[in-house]
Amino acid sequence: MISPLPRARSTSLPLDDGTTLIDIKGERSAYDVQVAETLAGAEAVFQNVYSYWNALRGDRATCSRAEIDPIEMRDVLTHLVLLDISSDPFDGVFCLAGSDVEQGYGFPLTNLALSQIWASQDAFVIGEYQKVVAGSLPRFSINSSVNAHQVAKKISRLLCPLSSDGVSVDAILGVVIFENADH
Repeated sequence: MISPLPRARSTSLPLDDGTTLIDIKGERSAYDVQVAETLAGAEAVFQNVYSYWNALRGDRATCSRAEIDPIEMRDVLTHLVLLDISSDPFDGVFCLAGSDVEQGYGFPLTNLALSQIWASQDAFVIGEYQKVVAGSLPRFSINSSVNAHQVAKKISRLLCPLSSDGVSVDAILGVVIFENADH
């Protein structure tokens, strides 16, 4: 088992096409912003993956994992994650983790479960995935953490729900970008 990563500090933005809640250090405020505005200051990779996911889902709540083709996103493949989700008990297993994501965390993620990586007391990271599943909505978040090599990192992530039956979220497509925490 891999040593759990330390607790994270965060800013979190659930995304939808109407209201976006912004959670900053426990304070919640509602804003009417579009996803494009929310992601406007983020790197283009987030906008590109959200646009890809949004185009696939069309007028449905979400698209399915079967519709996702990572090769269609080859320009951002090094930042992609794809997880299979189980709900009882909640967990997720990394089916795909791009090389930049694995380098950022400091170890290989493929075939590892969320519960194997993050300490149960670090509710933020696992909670981000749980909120995507519970709300069937994409989520953008930024947090700071220390990786397996004790290097402080700022981690930005976009998580998009996937559903094979159109109702229950059973997979997540994500983008994760690391920066040194001093930037």
